[in-house]
Amino acid sequence: MSGPSVAVVGGGVTGLVAARALAASCEVTIFESAASLGGKLETATLENLPIDIGPDAFITRQSAAERLCRELGLTDDLLAPSSNSVAIFTKGELHQMPKGIVLGVPTDLHALRASNVVGTGAIWRATRDLLGVSAVTRTGAIPRAELGEDDPSVEEVFAPRLGHEIVRILIDPLLGGINASDVASLSLAACAPQLLTRLEGRRSVMRALRAEPATFTPGSSRPPFLGLRQGMAELANALESACRDASVEICCDSEVLAIGRFPDGRWKLTIAAEDHVVDAVLLACPAFAAAKLLEDEAPELSSELGEIPFASVVTACFSFPDEAVPAKLSERLREVIPGAPASDSPLVGSGVLIPRDGRHLVTGATFTSSKWPRSAARGQIVIRAFAGRHRDERAVGLGDAELQSALLADLQNILGITASPTASLVKRWEKGLPQYVTGHLARLRRIEALLANAPSLGLAGASYHGIGIPACIEDGERAASRLLASLAP
Repeated sequence: MSGPSVAVVGGGVTGLVAARALAASCEVTIFESAASLGGKLETATLENLPIDIGPDAFITRQSAAERLCRELGLTDDLLAPSSNSVAIFTKGELHQMPKGIVLGVPTDLHALRASNVVGTGAIWRATRDLLGVSAVTRTGAIPRAELGEDDPSVEEVFAPRLGHEIVRILIDPLLGGINASDVASLSLAACAPQLLTRLEGRRSVMRALRAEPATFTPGSSRPPFLGLRQGMAELANALESACRDASVEICCDSEVLAIGRFPDGRWKLTIAAEDHVVDAVLLACPAFAAAKLLEDEAPELSSELGEIPFASVVTACFSFPDEAVPAKLSERLREVIPGAPASDSPLVGSGVLIPRDGRHLVTGATFTSSKWPRSAARGQIVIRAFAGRHRDERAVGLGDAELQSALLADLQNILGITASPTASLVKRWEKGLPQYVTGHLARLRRIEALLANAPSLGLAGASYHGIGIPACIEDGERAASRLLASLAP
């Protein structure tokens, strides 16, 4: 088709979504530096069965991902996890996650006491929250954060109300773990604005959040998460097919080395020794990559993008025979995950969270064979272990053998599994997760103001408005709409 030409730099889910939307009225080319599309939507095989080594599901409370899957003909492949219930490792053993937890924040003091995840002193400390006489936060918290006037970290909001022990044992592993972040610097306004809004003008954190859906709610009529039958790469593959059907040109192994703008507003992209001229550019790559490309053309914008920090993380997958699971581990899991679905697997529940204690490298583990039975043969269990946080580069600094040895030692200490795995794989996501540190929303406001001077330039992806799949989809669609408006005659 004829129409304005647009280059999309980055072929992850954001870039694919944006290219699909732009292709209705533009000539679109995707430039991807890797050999294949999909970014973190990567499904590998372990013992000849599919296993996601990036995200394995998306949240359904944000509808964008489920809607897109249905639009792409994947309705019959949508699959709910067999379990959403996790245990937590603290005080040297596995414990039940307290009922009523909202992103790690307890809302039920009796359930917190019954779970035994924190000490009596922490329980008494948390009771002070129910007696609060001042507001947790003033109204208008999000606009103030956008203006850079007041943007407290997760720790700054919850520690004064609930105490540091609850922050360390519950909130940091969940809210911090999702973002591979340190809650001492993670902006609550940026990472969980719905929680901050609920707290406005309220005197108690626990009372304010009781109306929020719990993070893990067994028996809910609507699954809180959905995945795909053959793994999340199905979504990337379906998006790629949709783009090809819409005549999008796809160029993999094509790293964009530089971009520049002509006086007439068009853009030049340099790939290898060849230049490409287009009417508009959408940078759907990480902020640090966009910053490098814009150093000469938009130095102020480049500087702001370069200030967004990133965390490097690692996913390691291990397969074991069923008999590798100690009987006492199976018994303990059935105690701490009540109401778990009946299963022949010796592992019950979807995994375990590990609060940071300085001794363990692993930050969490998914019992993939229980959560996604399609990823394990009968008689086998599969565990995905995670490591890496903001300002913690220990995992990515280890070689594969050292890393696997360290993670297996942690799993032995936490789960009691001493057997060697029958198969394993490691995936490193260097600078894989953007960090929404305090000041992030104010930085976004400055970035958007600078972008207003370049309407034919777009930015989109996990670096900006959310790291989850639904947020990336929405960001890709939003950026495409903005570019289409700038290109309209």
